[in-house]
Amino acid sequence: MLIQLSLLAVRYWKAVFRAAVNTSKRAQAVLFALTLLTILWFSMEPTSLTPYGFLFRKSPGWKKHLPSEFLFIPPPTTRPLKKNAIMTLLASSPSALNPETRELDWYSFGATLQTYLYNHHHKLPDDTEYVVMITPLIPHHIRQTLLSLGARLLVVPPLQIKGVSPTQKGHQYEFVHTKLQMWRLENVYSSILSIDADLFHIRTNPIPTLFQTLKDSKKPANTVVFFGGCKDCCNNELNVGLFLFEPRVRDFNAMVDLASTEPYNKHMEQSLITTYFNETTNITWFDYQQNNMVTVSKSTNLTQGFHYKFWHEKYGNAGEEVYKLFQERLVELRGLQVRLMREAASSSGDAGIVLVPVFPDSWERWGDIRNANAMYQRVAILSMSHAAVKVGDVEERTRVDYANTFHQADYFRQTQFSGASVGLGGALKVAASRELLGGNSYEWVWILSPGVYLNSERLIHGRLGAFREASIVLFRDCEDRKLSGSIMIRKRAAERVRQYADDVAMRGVSMNDSSIFEGLVKLFGYFDQVKVHDTNELYWYQFPSCKLFFNNSLLTSQ
Repeated sequence: MLIQLSLLAVRYWKAVFRAAVNTSKRAQAVLFALTLLTILWFSMEPTSLTPYGFLFRKSPGWKKHLPSEFLFIPPPTTRPLKKNAIMTLLASSPSALNPETRELDWYSFGATLQTYLYNHHHKLPDDTEYVVMITPLIPHHIRQTLLSLGARLLVVPPLQIKGVSPTQKGHQYEFVHTKLQMWRLENVYSSILSIDADLFHIRTNPIPTLFQTLKDSKKPANTVVFFGGCKDCCNNELNVGLFLFEPRVRDFNAMVDLASTEPYNKHMEQSLITTYFNETTNITWFDYQQNNMVTVSKSTNLTQGFHYKFWHEKYGNAGEEVYKLFQERLVELRGLQVRLMREAASSSGDAGIVLVPVFPDSWERWGDIRNANAMYQRVAILSMSHAAVKVGDVEERTRVDYANTFHQADYFRQTQFSGASVGLGGALKVAASRELLGGNSYEWVWILSPGVYLNSERLIHGRLGAFREASIVLFRDCEDRKLSGSIMIRKRAAERVRQYADDVAMRGVSMNDSSIFEGLVKLFGYFDQVKVHDTNELYWYQFPSCKLFFNNSLLTSQ
């Protein structure tokens, strides 16, 4: 169709020019005017007819200046670009080699926190937006996590410099030179503040001040390209964790040409950018507190940019006060994500996002969670309904409070699921349902018998690492530790649990909870997938409640 239209256009213009040669000057003027109107019509993109004539839309500049291999998500046609950008780079991810892993690597986690800070905690200038530059290697769950918080993504080709970039797959600096792609955004963004994914404006918002520095440098009518940044803590170079610049394609081309030669190749992209802009412009040096390397220097009340891997066990030297700054924002972020996931579950199902880890109120307790290697295992607490005994108000309050502590779990009652029968059989069916283990939201369901009071001082994610090999977890509680007041079921057991619960329901013979429990433990015990936890500091109980707990010889035989 396009070829046919092109041929028609060629024939039309041939006829026009033929007529122009053989007509009067007046007719030629008319034809010339019609030609200009035609060009104007299509360049202005008519969108609709109004009572006052056609409504035109001016073609945005980004369309002709954005490299064809670049992709904005969401596109500027649905969400217009802002004049300036704060931009961080995620070039690769360990989960790119294992796409089934629904976790955030630490740099993706950092970008998630940045997205929250700029889009929900701080107020950015109206002409500025937060953008995460990614490569096609970044998997879907990381993209969705960032998009759900309002980030704009910019997909670009990964860039490596031969002889400089590491060749090992998954290396931290494998695609670090992809950062240079930002300079190809000339006439797409007026200026860009580049920040690393481990630099955080956790306490204050210096963004307006930084961009104002650039604006002030242009008075009076200064045409010199602006570049501003902070010196590294340990040498005289620029630290590329934070710098502000005006993108120009010619700078991109020049740096790519120089990147593999000395002295530009000394410290990856840092030496390249430092040396190049030292030679081509006057660098505006920002105060060190805009990019404080907290790992090697002390933060102060003046620190605005915390360049700090606060999650890492090696970097606890900053102290509890700094950790607490991050912890408060992270609790807010996880709470927002929990709300987003609940909204998605009630409407369209799986939101496809990953919750940031639970961050408790002390560095030591965070260490317990980090070292358990179960940070991304989401937990649902399920209060089991009993035919004879209700869960008391105090019991339920401890369960709700426990779930809400740092948003570590979601709390459900068995009775809130339609069609669920009372007792353990109904609880197992609910646990394996699409809303819990049968979907993509939860890794564990923790079924609590009546009489169990949860202890908010003991966080579940600090204990999950001990259950790594198990599908069913039981506890040694009262009656000489022969009884368990709760059962934990893992996602990988969901299908077998569902089948077992269906078998129980279809027998047509009433089975008590003890018989159902015994059959469940024998089923999974056959596959060596039951773990009995010796010590239980997660909850407490009153001894009269022990008669409601679950009894099985497995508890005393291990």
